[in-house]
Amino acid sequence: MQKKTKADVVFDEVYDLLTGENIDEERSKKVANELIKYLRKEKNRLNSNDLGKFFEELLAKNSIDDDEVGEIIKHFSMMGKMCIDGCNKCFSDLDSDGTLISLSNKEMDEDIKDDEEEFSEQEMKIFTLLNEARHHRNVSCNDKKAIKICDEILEIDENNRDAMLNKAGALGAIGKNKDSLNLINYIKDKWPNHWEAHYLLGLHLFNKNERKAMQAFKKSLEIEERFDNLVSAAQLAYFMGKHNYQEYLDKAEKLDSQRFKNFMKTCWTYDLN
Repeated sequence: MQKKTKADVVFDEVYDLLTGENIDEERSKKVANELIKYLRKEKNRLNSNDLGKFFEELLAKNSIDDDEVGEIIKHFSMMGKMCIDGCNKCFSDLDSDGTLISLSNKEMDEDIKDDEEEFSEQEMKIFTLLNEARHHRNVSCNDKKAIKICDEILEIDENNRDAMLNKAGALGAIGKNKDSLNLINYIKDKWPNHWEAHYLLGLHLFNKNERKAMQAFKKSLEIEERFDNLVSAAQLAYFMGKHNYQEYLDKAEKLDSQRFKNFMKTCWTYDLN
């Protein structure tokens, strides 16, 4: 009998997770395959937070609605935290033998339960709340709810960067620009080598000071090229009449062709008027 690769095991785990929550087979297969593509692309810079965010966006893109995602995200996030922050073996070299992780995953529920016991109650609460905040920010578009949850996280852990980033973006989305900018600058000063604070600064300055906004996007891109900062830099460069906007778009398309297609169809603006 042919041995399963790690990619096969990941596919099976995600497929079973989704179908177990009554998601149809077609969407379950599509999500599992897109996840594996992401894991191959990001193999050298995976972290559990980015993986969780990508998976949540993937569910939304495949029309898996609010009533269905709660337990799916919770279970997947725990799997990702175990595999990346723990051993980091399951998602490495996806074409290699997956026998060992396949055997361990036969009792995944027990493994997760054991791992949950290793985390403190406080850590688990933050972990769950952060996923809820991301869902309200990125999927439900309920920024006020996201801010409320982020504040709850920050009462527990005042230095939680992910909660601050989510809150900063949400504050800007509801028009509290001064509060958003103050928080962005605080994050940027505290973690100067993280891409997202510089990206958020660029968004804040987008319609106020194009030159400074582009400087912020370029700083973000120097740290790490992500789909969000690439397309934002491309749009701003286009508005500024700079011909290199296409270079940013080409890189974004290489990172995620399907998301790029959707972005160009629904978000890209050719004329300011």
